[in-house]
Amino acid sequence: MDGLIKTVTRIKRKVITLDPILLSLLNLSKHNLRILMYHGISPLALPIQEFEKQLGFIKENFETYWVSEIPNILQMKNGKKPRIVLTFDDGLKNHMTNALPLIEKYGIKATFYIPVGLVENQEMLWNHEIRCLLILSDPEELPEELVIIQKNEKEKNKAISKYIENLKTLNIDDRRLIQQSLRDKRNGRDLLPWMREEYQLMSCEDLKNMSRLVEIGSHSLTHPILTTISDDQLTKEIKDSRTQLELLTGKPIVSFCYPNGIFSPRVIKKVEEYYSISVSTEEGFALPGDRLSTLNRIPAGKNFEEFLLRLIRPTA
Repeated sequence: MDGLIKTVTRIKRKVITLDPILLSLLNLSKHNLRILMYHGISPLALPIQEFEKQLGFIKENFETYWVSEIPNILQMKNGKKPRIVLTFDDGLKNHMTNALPLIEKYGIKATFYIPVGLVENQEMLWNHEIRCLLILSDPEELPEELVIIQKNEKEKNKAISKYIENLKTLNIDDRRLIQQSLRDKRNGRDLLPWMREEYQLMSCEDLKNMSRLVEIGSHSLTHPILTTISDDQLTKEIKDSRTQLELLTGKPIVSFCYPNGIFSPRVIKKVEEYYSISVSTEEGFALPGDRLSTLNRIPAGKNFEEFLLRLIRPTA
């Protein structure tokens, strides 16, 4: 493993061809399907320059597919190149402005997962909105556990992330009360430009006029933690998101992506009623025989070296 890390480190970021050792490792693992997981393509998430390096490498060394093609791919025994699927979660505007031009430049297939109810209402994902509201809040408006770290920006961001993670365990109604309380305290403060760059969602028009290289999948209606909602709410989030996306795009929606990667047997059973294939945030290759409703993915990484390493060892 140490030798592999050193090999990856030696590769300069501008080079899109593999070191012979890495090329051999990729060819030896051709049967391992790689489903890459992206979120924002933006300064704080994954800078455009780093993203383009990844796409250039993918174009050179892989065959790309959509999520809907995975059942057939997993049955394929031979191929000239390793196979890869690119997925983009959350329906962010920067997928349209930053990622899509490069996807088209390199002619690479991609699957976008859309929380269609939020797109239609032009709302942020709840965790993104709460992060922005907390950053915009005056110290006296903050939850008690966040007040003491106001003078240290790094510690403040870490504390906000921990606070949001804790909210994921709450009943959805309790979480919404906290979200609304923060909204009420906003007092007309506008979002900062970087917040819009990172967290604004694409529009319905974007969905209606999507590139032929992009396949659309469901990411629920409003991106809740599916394990915290009632059976009726669960059916609505899973079933209605498919219906509304099909009406918007005029195309069948066959795949689903679990919000925040959180699911349970109850959630999986409901998803399987409406979708033939679903992806998780569990890290690893997708292999023949895997359950199609909880397929593993691989985080794309924040730089070229991490990206290469994860292609070989997804859990690195």
